[in-house]
Amino acid sequence: MDITIKKAELCQITDYQTFKETLGAELRASAEGFVRIGYLLKQARDTDILYESGYKNLTEFAQAEYGLTKDIVSRYIAINDKYSENGYSDQLREEFRGFGVAKLAEMLTLPESVVEEMRPELTKNEIRELKEAVKEEEKVTDIEVAIEAAEVKESAPEVAKMSLLERALIEVFRSEPEHYCRIREYIENDLPDIERRFVEELAPAGYMIYTVRIAGIGTVMIKLDESMMTITNIRSGEKQSFSYQSILSTESGFICGDAADKHEQAWTRLTGMPFPEKKTAEKEKVAPAQPKKEHVKTIKPEKKEKKKGMEEDPYWKNLKEEVKEDRGEEKDEEVQKDEVEEHTESEEAAGTESDQTEQPEQSATEGTGEGIAELNGTDTDSNSECTGNTRQDIQTGRGEPSEDIRQSEETVSKDKMLDDVDRMIEKPSMPVPVARQRLKGWIEDIVRSAGELQHFFKYENYDMAIKVSTEVEREIFEIEKLLRELRRTQDEDMDGSDE
Repeated sequence: MDITIKKAELCQITDYQTFKETLGAELRASAEGFVRIGYLLKQARDTDILYESGYKNLTEFAQAEYGLTKDIVSRYIAINDKYSENGYSDQLREEFRGFGVAKLAEMLTLPESVVEEMRPELTKNEIRELKEAVKEEEKVTDIEVAIEAAEVKESAPEVAKMSLLERALIEVFRSEPEHYCRIREYIENDLPDIERRFVEELAPAGYMIYTVRIAGIGTVMIKLDESMMTITNIRSGEKQSFSYQSILSTESGFICGDAADKHEQAWTRLTGMPFPEKKTAEKEKVAPAQPKKEHVKTIKPEKKEKKKGMEEDPYWKNLKEEVKEDRGEEKDEEVQKDEVEEHTESEEAAGTESDQTEQPEQSATEGTGEGIAELNGTDTDSNSECTGNTRQDIQTGRGEPSEDIRQSEETVSKDKMLDDVDRMIEKPSMPVPVARQRLKGWIEDIVRSAGELQHFFKYENYDMAIKVSTEVEREIFEIEKLLRELRRTQDEDMDGSDE
């Protein structure tokens, strides 16, 4: 009887507002029903209520009686854990009423800090867009973020000094150039009700979420609603909230820039990008004004040209490749090209002497010149003009190495050098001058590592400082082994001379 009456009531719905309210009520009831189902299943899991049923456990009972698989049972329980009052109740928490069960299921894997900023008006696809932003940020390691932060400090110190709010505003304005121009005009003309105008430009529907990745910080979620802007760091969960009054009172100068600039020029100075063509603006003039329906917008970072500085530093290049190798990724084509060219140069240098004498086995790390010195039988200590640092010095016996060769030498992998020293120690017959030359290269590497260690301490990057200090400790240990071998060889030579 009740079902018949309910069907009759639904058939009498003829206007949109009644339809919307009825559908919303049904969706809320559905979500609350899922929470209650989860609560009952948890009762069966945590008590002996199934004792008389004859089933071994909850999974067996749910499958046999209702066809619910183990995964579905887990989903019901997870929904109750996350969305019920106190995490163990048959009542849906007030803030989640209106979402519907499909959206709540999508939100299960999102961090609590992100869920707190979400509203029922988000669509299922918009929730998935937020999930994708979170997923992409989870792929980035803490070491990579630390490297980004150091690069920003080195190459763009003025950006590193900006507040999180200012960097967030840059990213929002970067995606909304036309809205930025209007906001700048509002500020310059000191129009009334400017806070409302600010919100209407960036959040036309009254609620908007921008997700953007900020170098050295990570992906942040920028939520704008009727009252304030909230910035959530997806990595750490930290939040900062700002009223629109405080934003406009403290950041108006930052937003507007030089008063002599036109709006497009000010936008370019602020974002560092050329102002886009006005095709979109012309289309908007033709089409009738329509409120935006979207509530989530992901801002993809723009690819910028590499700047001179830390990005071209061989150490940073090698460190990035080590991170990629740890994650099973392929090396950059540029690094692969450098390694191939370095190996080719080594083979060509050795090939010039192959017609004069038999070529001994050489390691892949001939960067310090010892292989060619051994091939020529040259005592590098007797040549006062030879620095012994590069192949160029050994071959010519004069002059300082070029900058290209010096940088090429610095990119040699430390792990390969370790293997090279181990092979050398196994060959006591290697000439002492060659061993000395290798030792000199190792000491220079220690000096470079000390500079890197000082750099990380300066920027308080203690994780990387520990990594470098551990590497230095390994190098010192290997140098000690090399010195002991040299001393043993020296003692043997002295014994032979006495005889």
